[in-house]
Amino acid sequence: MIQSIDSKIDAFLKPFSDLITNFVFDSFSFYGTEIPYIVCWLLFASIYFTIFFQFANVRFFKRGIKVAIGKYDHPNHPGEITHFQSFTAAMSGTIGLGNIAGVAVAISIGGPGAMLWMIITAFFGMTLKFVEVSLGHKYRVI
Repeated sequence: MIQSIDSKIDAFLKPFSDLITNFVFDSFSFYGTEIPYIVCWLLFASIYFTIFFQFANVRFFKRGIKVAIGKYDHPNHPGEITHFQSFTAAMSGTIGLGNIAGVAVAISIGGPGAMLWMIITAFFGMTLKFVEVSLGHKYRVI
């Protein structure tokens, strides 16, 4: 039987892929609940960066709104789109319809307590997004 090149590559990479997948998505038991290690890493990283950047998600919120509405736009600056157009394009790609429907489903299933945990998660998630975008700007190639 003749194997195609993609199945040979898949057979070669599968052991490495399985090793990484098992490491990243492995979990431990905590009071009878299985918790993936990746959740702990994300939680630790978000709390660490929130403290390291001195609550940048709160300190820069007002400035972010000003940038988004065009307070710092100048007609002579280079660029093809405004800050607001860039913001809305990024948000449409980040949020999507799944998050909007997901909030409604979470509240209908989990009750009002789900909203509290979504707010806490969003608070720390803003810092992770800040770090992600900052690293993207620092290491981009123009």
